This record gives sequence, C-alpha cells and structure tokens, in this order.
Amino acid sequence: MFAPQRPLRPGNLPASADIDAVPRSVRNNGARSGPPLRALIPPFHVRVAERDGVRVVEVEGELDIRTAPSLAVALGDDDGRAEALVLDLAKVPFVSSTGVRLIVASHRRLSRRRGLALAGVQPSVAHLLEIVGLANVLLSAADVSAASRLLADRDDGAVDRATVGSRKPSTAATRS
Repeated sequence: MFAPQRPLRPGNLPASADIDAVPRSVRNNGARSGPPLRALIPPFHVRVAERDGVRVVEVEGELDIRTAPSLAVALGDDDGRAEALVLDLAKVPFVSSTGVRLIVASHRRLSRRRGLALAGVQPSVAHLLEIVGLANVLLSAADVSAASRLLADRDDGAVDRATVGSRKPSTAATRS
C-alpha cells in the first residue's frame, strides 16, 4: 500500500524539505527574494523616565517571550529607589502569559510601596487582564498623568483597586 521510503542523506533533500522563512523566487533560480526575516518581526521599544517621583515605563509593541527580557530590565529595581511605577501600555496590542507574569511580579514588588499603575491599556489587553482575574487587582488609568494621580491618591488612602474613568474610586482603601 505504501512504498518504502529510502533514507535521505544530508544535501539530498527534496525541494519540499527545503524550509526557509524568506520566500524564494522562481524567476531567479531559487535565490532569496523578499524581505529578510528580521523585517517580519514587529518592532519593540521600552523607554524609562522619571516624572514627579514616579518611574514611567512606556512600552511599544507586542509583549511576549521574545520581548519580555527587555521589559524586565526596565521594570527592575536594582537600586531599590522606585516607590511607584506607571506602566504605559497604550501602544501594546498583545500581552502573552510571560508579560502577565512580569506585570504581576512588579505589582507584588511595589505593593508595599506606592505601587504600580497601568496606563492606556488596549481593549484586548484589558480583556486578558479580566480573564486572568487581574482587572480588579491592578490599578489602571486612561493615561500616564491619570495613573500618576491614582498612585498619589493611593498615598492618601483614597483609592480602591478601580479603573480611573470607568469606575468611581471608593473612599475606603481596600488592599489585597
């Protein structure tokens, strides 16, 4: 029923086994054509700034296992000086479980200080945070300035784990 396959030696692979991420052209005898593989990888950037005593980490691109180490460096607190951190996710369309793990680790590390607030969370990321049960745990605001105010209000004991702009913060602070 099935014809026995003869073993293939290296260098004698059939054309269908020649796997390449860059398309090959039929016109120029199989030479590479098209964009290099690096052009297919979406860009990722992390910027860190200090604003009014708050570390602001602005992220641009997809947060996944490939990009998480860059963000981990930016979120790191080697000198122990960061009392509050705003993570600006306005330009982040996707967060993998690795990214969620980084956010949770930062939240835990800063929970005994002024804390962590997310800013500009995209709907797809907000949905993910809701699914994994973090939407009501993490502070979230529409933009960086609102997130900074939210952290300042937390010092006054006047903030609940609420989203600025979508729900009104309660007057009594609850801590998890």
